[in-house]
Amino acid sequence: MNERELYSIGDVARRTGLSVSAIRFYADEGVLAPTGLTEGGFRRYDVHAIARLELVRTLRDLGAGLDDIRRVLAEETSLHDLAVTHLRLVEDQLRQFRARRAVLRTITRQHTTAEQVSLMHKLVSMSDDDRDQLVDQFWDFVTDGLDVHPSYVERLHSLRPHLPEEPSTSSWKPGSNSLSSCGTRSPARRCGLSSTALSVPGRAS
Repeated sequence: MNERELYSIGDVARRTGLSVSAIRFYADEGVLAPTGLTEGGFRRYDVHAIARLELVRTLRDLGAGLDDIRRVLAEETSLHDLAVTHLRLVEDQLRQFRARRAVLRTITRQHTTAEQVSLMHKLVSMSDDDRDQLVDQFWDFVTDGLDVHPSYVERLHSLRPHLPEEPSTSSWKPGSNSLSSCGTRSPARRCGLSSTALSVPGRAS
């Protein structure tokens, strides 16, 4: 393309894959103005504007908002910084979709009660920090007032479950079962101790 040549909006649409209405929309919203106007008021774009429109289309396909795109085009933020921000968002969305998939797979593959489904959904919808806090609270509740050596309590906390980044039926359902079935103080302690007592050093088997 000739750098000095100006192209009609129809030509730009064919070159960028954007619709004419989308190009007009981006101009009206202040994302990318045309290079110039003809005497009749028709918009014209040069090769640099076309390249920027192609970037706009790419960023929109990647989920960027108009404000973010304006900042990139105005060089108020770098393309790298925008990519870092949106990568975090995409990774968080992927985590949420994987968690939902795990719950749905459990429902379709196993006999699962409504209570279990509800609890699993709550667990997988939590942030990692919130979920860790919940497990910490559970262990504090289980070990509160136990007449045992403090090192044993520390050992119990070290045995707390760590849920994998890629949730699955086998990894999430047992955890939800444990938290739901260990609902009162003494049963909770039995649940917490039954699977750990044999593995703690210094305790008889």
